[in-house]
Amino acid sequence: MLDYRLKRAEIESSDNIFGVVVLAYLESLEIKGNLDKRFLSKLSLIKKLYEKGYKKKDIINLYRFIDWVINLPQDLEKDLIEEVKRYEEVINMKYITTAERLGREEGLKQGLLEGIKLAL
Repeated sequence: MLDYRLKRAEIESSDNIFGVVVLAYLESLEIKGNLDKRFLSKLSLIKKLYEKGYKKKDIINLYRFIDWVINLPQDLEKDLIEEVKRYEEVINMKYITTAERLGREEGLKQGLLEGIKLAL
């Protein structure tokens, strides 16, 4: 993958979904130790997922990979999530994370169980 450093501009302009994987990996090598650069790089990569018009499923899967190779401390991760939410509002595309979806499902199950108990 290191050979792709020389083809970075070509990869960035490509719509090939695996280009994002390569970019995320290359970014992770270049920004080790610098939290500000890690934050900005991760945010930029996530925004590119939307800009390239990938399907929601692909965005979620690529986001997972980016999250795995470019990790941030919890406080910066929270800031990143807020930035992504603001960006989504700007482009009018709602992205529901797996954690949010599971939380909603769990809440619905609990509500249903409480309703049944009250009815009995």
